[in-house]
Amino acid sequence: MKEPTAKTPGKSKPVQLEMTSPWQKYANVVLIPVIIGLTVFLLVRFRMNANADAKAADSAALTDIRLQLSQIRQREMAPVTAIPAQYAEYRNATHAETEKRIDSLLDTTKDPVIRAEALVAKGDLNWIAANFPVLPGAATQPSLRSTKSPEEHLAIAEQAYNTVLKDYADQTTAAYSAQLGLGALAENRQKWDDAIAAYKTVADDKSAPAAFSSVASQRLEIIKMIREPVYLGQAATKPTTEPSTTMPVEPTTRPTTMSVAPTTMPSASH
Repeated sequence: MKEPTAKTPGKSKPVQLEMTSPWQKYANVVLIPVIIGLTVFLLVRFRMNANADAKAADSAALTDIRLQLSQIRQREMAPVTAIPAQYAEYRNATHAETEKRIDSLLDTTKDPVIRAEALVAKGDLNWIAANFPVLPGAATQPSLRSTKSPEEHLAIAEQAYNTVLKDYADQTTAAYSAQLGLGALAENRQKWDDAIAAYKTVADDKSAPAAFSSVASQRLEIIKMIREPVYLGQAATKPTTEPSTTMPVEPTTRPTTMSVAPTTMPSASH
């Protein structure tokens, strides 16, 4: 006969031992830096893509602005066939729109190449406006004039060009363009010594692209002809000691810069 077994007061629960593997033990130590690294990589990649997209958009905007400037130049060189009042309104509206686009680009872009070229464009725009041909009737009708005086436009252009040379001198294409622009401004003001100094800076620079140095050299020759009176020819038998009574031909007092834009070279590709 079997003896009765003593009952335990309660059912015992099995004890489970957690066996931690090396991977489980160090998972957090390994994964957290990896996750952080991936997050940083994706963030940098996103920003790089965003910056590339922004630069492409800024480059496209700058190209459109240059095209607009070219169209304005060509339009002003052609005979005016429209009614003066309508043409003046269109001219001022186009100038305001182009200037607004340039200022908007300068407010948004951080790329030094694009900023330098946008400043050159601002200088060119106002130089062109300062040289707008006077419309018939503008002397008595202010509505036929530009919203700013020629000197006001030149002052804005001068500030833009000088900003390029001061803050973006390492952007050589823009810097050469700005230097030529300052020369054109000096011609407008008939400050011939200043114009010569500006052009010689480019003409004497051995590293300057040929297109820039060629324009600078041409302007120097033109200024030389403007500043030196041209005397009419005299008979070969006339004594050289006798004072000449022939009147000199008056030099041109207005620089012939309208056909030569300050900017002569497109910017380097971005």
